[in-house]
Amino acid sequence: MEIVMQCPKCKSDRIEKRNIAKRVGTAIGLAAGAMGGGATIGTGATVGAQIGARLGFVAGPAGALAGGAAGALIGALAGAVIGAEVGKKVGEEIDEHILDNYRCLDCGHTFSA
Repeated sequence: MEIVMQCPKCKSDRIEKRNIAKRVGTAIGLAAGAMGGGATIGTGATVGAQIGARLGFVAGPAGALAGGAAGALIGALAGAVIGAEVGKKVGEEIDEHILDNYRCLDCGHTFSA
């Protein structure tokens, strides 16, 4: 059985979750993770360039360049995904325990659970 949330002011059951901190946390985590992944691009790009250089006898200098670019891109993408997930989880906790995360669609009152 699902618990029906009611507005403490007008007793309406037309309630929406606002999830402000979840959205903000996800965006900040995504940006920070991408920058963090970008900060470690040196490592990913170096490894990619080394692999590309080793395969250079087949692909030539373009292999080293493509390997370095792929390493940098993968590092930034991985950082962005991890950062977004961490930011989302932190935001969910803030929404549920700190902010007034619910809004009544009838009277506009905001409240927490």
